[in-house]
Amino acid sequence: MLANMMSGVSIMNGPSGMPPAQRRLRHLKCIIGRNMEHSKTSSSIDASYTTSDISPSSDMLLDIFYTLHSPEDEDSDEGEQDGIKNTTQTADDDSKKGTQPKTSYESSDAQSIDGDNTAPANNDTQPHQDNQPSPTPSSSDILSSTPPSDPMSNSIPLTPLKSNSSSLIPPTLSSSSGEDDPTLLAPAFYTSEMLRGTTNPTWRYLDCSTLLSTSLSDHLASFNICMWDCRTDPISLILQYEINLAELDFVATDLRQMSMWALPKNTLMFELRDGLYTLPDTRRAIRTARQGDPRMMPGYFPATAGEKKIQTCSLYNFVSLISKKKTLQYAQENSAAQQESIEIRLAKHDTYFLLLRQRDALRQRVAQLQDVAAQQKAAIQQRMADIRARRVALLPRARELARAQVTLIAHRQQLTDETKKLDLDRALLSSLHTSLSHRKWQLLAQLRQVYPIQQSPDGKSLSVNGFRLPNSDFTGCDEEQIATALGYVTHILCMAARYLDVPLRYPMVPMCSRSVIRDEISQQPSPKFPLYSRGVDRTRFEYAVFLLNKNLEQLLNSQGLDIITLRHTLPNVQILLSHGQG
Repeated sequence: MLANMMSGVSIMNGPSGMPPAQRRLRHLKCIIGRNMEHSKTSSSIDASYTTSDISPSSDMLLDIFYTLHSPEDEDSDEGEQDGIKNTTQTADDDSKKGTQPKTSYESSDAQSIDGDNTAPANNDTQPHQDNQPSPTPSSSDILSSTPPSDPMSNSIPLTPLKSNSSSLIPPTLSSSSGEDDPTLLAPAFYTSEMLRGTTNPTWRYLDCSTLLSTSLSDHLASFNICMWDCRTDPISLILQYEINLAELDFVATDLRQMSMWALPKNTLMFELRDGLYTLPDTRRAIRTARQGDPRMMPGYFPATAGEKKIQTCSLYNFVSLISKKKTLQYAQENSAAQQESIEIRLAKHDTYFLLLRQRDALRQRVAQLQDVAAQQKAAIQQRMADIRARRVALLPRARELARAQVTLIAHRQQLTDETKKLDLDRALLSSLHTSLSHRKWQLLAQLRQVYPIQQSPDGKSLSVNGFRLPNSDFTGCDEEQIATALGYVTHILCMAARYLDVPLRYPMVPMCSRSVIRDEISQQPSPKFPLYSRGVDRTRFEYAVFLLNKNLEQLLNSQGLDIITLRHTLPNVQILLSHGQG
């Protein structure tokens, strides 16, 4: 199973296809250990293997927890250390305030005393318990505090350790098991819960969002991990590794797939978001174990101790089975002899049988050709009958097409004559359109003579027929003069709209100094708005001037002319009339 599974997966990558170089600490979900024991008795990756379903003896069980440390090459990075220090400071502040630190000592998976942990390491099938680990607590905190009870946890409660040891809690613990010295590591930024009486620990899920700052969890790709045993006094170091997430190898998507695998001693597995990963040496050791381990062969079932043997056959049945086997062998020999005799007889008359087969084949071929000839003859007769029927049916249509052809020739001649007339009418229409357009602009030029627009004496504005009209700002002006000028403009626009055949949106009634304009869609009580300011609401008068300028804008746009500004009334009128004069 393992060979088939690994043959379809790349050495360094998992099913999700995420490049190994992009793995970070925030992708780490859980850490799992299998076949854990002290380095004194075996190396971290030993030559002996054990399946995960074999229960260890009681003297091999461990009270185990782990600590995580930042790598040595990142100790000088002040920003990352500040992130760890801030987390540690938060735990110290909680202890000063009398609150319990958030570090848990319960396992999220059900852990038994014999260490049989075969629960799946799949985040979809296993509920995520609320755990928010804090940085490494001090020795006195772990020694003097009992972890809070959790009714949902099946792990054995942690009892306080003895405080008479000189060195108990990492990273101040002196190493007693080999070359790696944890005193050279940075302070632990995470301490797991302790699992008692097991060699196959499965710790609770990590929550890097509360463990470290966002920048640190997104940056760290390597760390140091130390495994500790609390059954010894002082606490002893089981193993120490420097883990680089980019160098881990994929092994399985679920922990249940590894229930019968031969795993080496001190196997560490790291659950990322797409499956389980382990060290390259561990993966190679798993492959080597499968090549010579009979327990990994399909159909292997180990014998249970003390199993009673069951009788499967009696002597009578055994003798009867031998007799039937002999009878079957005699029948097979007789059948083979008969078959050989038949083959000899057939060989003597081989030429005769060959001629018979050729005759039968020729007869069959002749019959097939006769059937094909009959079918083709019938098809030819049917086609001839169809041709005669279609010829009779096409005669009336041919006569109709001949008459239609004569009519078509006559209609084509008529179309030619009508086309010539249409060309003459188009030329006449174009001439009339040109004359009409010239007459329209001629009338507009006459409007300019009737209502001359000139510069006012003050030189700041224009006047129409001698009445000054500012650009929509009538402050300090004579109200009657303004009303008269607006009445002239109203009359000019009404006449221009009639000449140019443009229907205005807002109908106007030119009455000199008492002209009005209508807005049929207005929400006001009266749709009439005065173009004079004396004795009326100032707002209605200003709105009437606005509607007058909108009508002027419509006339300019209909003739393809650009408007200067909507508030410049007389300049826009001058543009309209000057275009007509041109």
